[in-house]
Amino acid sequence: MRYSKLMLTFHWLTAALVILAYLTSEGGAGVRADPPLTHIILGLSVLLLTLPRLLGRLVGGVPPPLWCDSCSAPGPHRRWYRWPTA
Repeated sequence: MRYSKLMLTFHWLTAALVILAYLTSEGGAGVRADPPLTHIILGLSVLLLTLPRLLGRLVGGVPPPLWCDSCSAPGPHRRWYRWPTA
């Protein structure tokens, strides 16, 4: 069993948005006075995609790894879902 096409789409879209948000981030003292709107919109998009992704994960579950039918590792997977919301 593999992840559904919808979950794969959420995954890669989220990954692309995180990379774009990183690339559009700015530093320095002027950020508070003139916040980078593109970076903010991309960050909010990541957040909005995380919510349906979590719901899909709760409903559909996690397929076992291809190399082990009886193995599961929920701990490491949960860490990846907490990271974009930190």
